Amino acid sequence: MKNKGCLFTFIFIVLIIIGIFSWMLIQTGTVQQTLGSPASQISLIKQILYATRLHGEEETLIFPVNPIEERVTVQIDPGMSSKKIAVALYANNLITSKQSFQSYLIYKGYDRTLQTGYYSFSRQMTPIEIAQHLANGTSRFAVLNITPGWRLEQIASQIPALNINVTQEEFLAFVQSPPATYTYASGIPVGARLEGVILPGQYLLQPDADLTALMQTFAATYEETRTTIGSNLSVTDFYDAVKIASIIQREAFHQDEYTLMASVFYNRLDTDMLLQMDSTVQYALGYDEDQQAWWRINIADQLYFDSPYNTYLHKQLPPTPISSPSKEAIQAAISPQESTYIFFQADCDGTLYHNFTETYDEHLENNCN
Repeated sequence: MKNKGCLFTFIFIVLIIIGIFSWMLIQTGTVQQTLGSPASQISLIKQILYATRLHGEEETLIFPVNPIEERVTVQIDPGMSSKKIAVALYANNLITSKQSFQSYLIYKGYDRTLQTGYYSFSRQMTPIEIAQHLANGTSRFAVLNITPGWRLEQIASQIPALNINVTQEEFLAFVQSPPATYTYASGIPVGARLEGVILPGQYLLQPDADLTALMQTFAATYEETRTTIGSNLSVTDFYDAVKIASIIQREAFHQDEYTLMASVFYNRLDTDMLLQMDSTVQYALGYDEDQQAWWRINIADQLYFDSPYNTYLHKQLPPTPISSPSKEAIQAAISPQESTYIFFQADCDGTLYHNFTETYDEHLENNCN
């Protein structure tokens, strides 16, 4: 009788397990009808487990949270877990259930193929569509980082890696010689080389961005900068400030010298002196094949290279900026420190700071030779 009782207990337990497993399989089938098949690379147990979790939660995934035409930018960092991604999307009101979204990512195997970067999601997208975009990189911005002090050629060299609808050659030809019908921004002469007015910073570009969209993004940043930190200047005076800032950017290594260096430029301009800045000669000389660099170490024997950009030969400012200046350099050019300095020269201690002087004799005393 005892053995018979144990057998009945065993059969009962097996039937319960079979019943539970059958129930879970039915739920899995129901979920598959709505959400599609699970990823083949995950185990059967895992497929059933996450399908069970998703059963009854399908509506949180198949409908957008708020079907309005508005885009939201979300950053997905390297190493970001599916849980943290769900939290970020929930915080931006793109999903209604963090648990369901995370379960769906694992159920579909998307948690293994998530693409990092910046994404532009429409609120009209369903959580399922968002998950698919995260898995294959769709809607991911192309990220362009421009370093202060770069010239146009250095910016152009970054274009191929963006995989947008613009070639390096197309971009460079346009910015070096814009058509007469094109206006970049207020105060910039029509047809002028667009050196220095594509400002430094991080630009998030749509994956299908063409040349027009790219230039509109750059121009909008320039105009925003002009209307914020340069609102007290005319458009032409602001452009001149950008020219000065571009020289500051190439001459100064330390930001705390920007305003004092700016004062030297204005003092020279006010007294009708030549600016005599090596950086303008470097810009005119262009790429150095021997040094494999745009900006040279020593140009002592080329200071009188014939170019309208050479401030050893031509008074006033160069025709255009010579590099992309930071906002800090532009601000210094707009609000220079008051001084009577006319000269500056790098200190001999190797710190890359400068000594500022009022007279040429003092200037010569600071010579390191």
